[in-house]
Amino acid sequence: MDFLNRDIWAGNTVKSFIFLAVGIILTFVVASLVQKLFRKVLKGLVEKSKTNLDNLILMTFEKPVYWFVLAGGFNISLSFIRLGNLTGYVSKAFTIIFMIFIAWSLHSFVGALRTNYMTKLDPQLANIVEKTLKAIVWILCALVTAGTLDVDIASLIAGLSIGGLALSMAAKDTLSNIFGSVTLFADKPFKTGDMISIGGTIGTVEDVGLRTFHLRTLEGTLITYPNAMLVGGPIENITMRPDRRYLGCLSVVYSMTTQQLKDAMEAIREILKANPRVRDDFSVRIDKFADSSIDIGMLFWVTPAADYFDVVSEVFLACKEKFDKEGWDFAFPSLTLYQDADSKK
Repeated sequence: MDFLNRDIWAGNTVKSFIFLAVGIILTFVVASLVQKLFRKVLKGLVEKSKTNLDNLILMTFEKPVYWFVLAGGFNISLSFIRLGNLTGYVSKAFTIIFMIFIAWSLHSFVGALRTNYMTKLDPQLANIVEKTLKAIVWILCALVTAGTLDVDIASLIAGLSIGGLALSMAAKDTLSNIFGSVTLFADKPFKTGDMISIGGTIGTVEDVGLRTFHLRTLEGTLITYPNAMLVGGPIENITMRPDRRYLGCLSVVYSMTTQQLKDAMEAIREILKANPRVRDDFSVRIDKFADSSIDIGMLFWVTPAADYFDVVSEVFLACKEKFDKEGWDFAFPSLTLYQDADSKK
């Protein structure tokens, strides 16, 4: 028995460290049992329920509860040994850890609520509601933690209020961004996933926040724009276009006869008419006599607009195939020199 009462460190005996080791082992055992309780017993009861909310709570809090039990067990186990001046710091550290686990649990729960119960909301609005609720969770947990650590909450809030006043006076741009987000939800010029053109840049909207929105350009780069741009300039929503116009020409050589020109234009009309994604109000006419070619102008609309490049490619390939078959030549920039008879003398 004298061996168990032998002082090892700072007044802690062998018996104290044995209790510490047993407490840590029991902590892992209890944490594992709680996890199994969640996975088997409670999950079986929840599956019999008619609502999905209890299942959501179970799935969200399963991992945080496991770590919460571990932290609590470690805290109790450490009470078997004397920590001296470290006791207060250890107690505060575990308090912070507990509050982090609580905040983590609520943070995950808000995300699960957004996924399962905010599907009918506008995606952009649901995104901001989710981020706002998560921010509130962490702020409240931080205030509660500060209160348990004997921090003067009243003085802290008063200091934050004064600082907030100073920040608000210098945060004109931030307020403009917030008003921009309000404009976004009121007018709904675009939504997540839409392709838009803003400030001369074309891209797909990936995310919309309270201050900024993210645009993935055609080159693959990600640009962050302040929401204030939604108030100060025009926005073109390319996705909302029902169709997209093509305006261009095919250049043919001057050696083509008038009849060949008529046949070529008629062939182009037949190609456009045969394509189901080209509107019926297309136009094919002689556009102009250029320096080295006769330009046949083409004007047509592609429906839907997302198929624009595919349809234009199909039309061009069909025209090339028809011209090759008939022996008609496309023109290319060239210069013809004429020499009169007198210059030969």
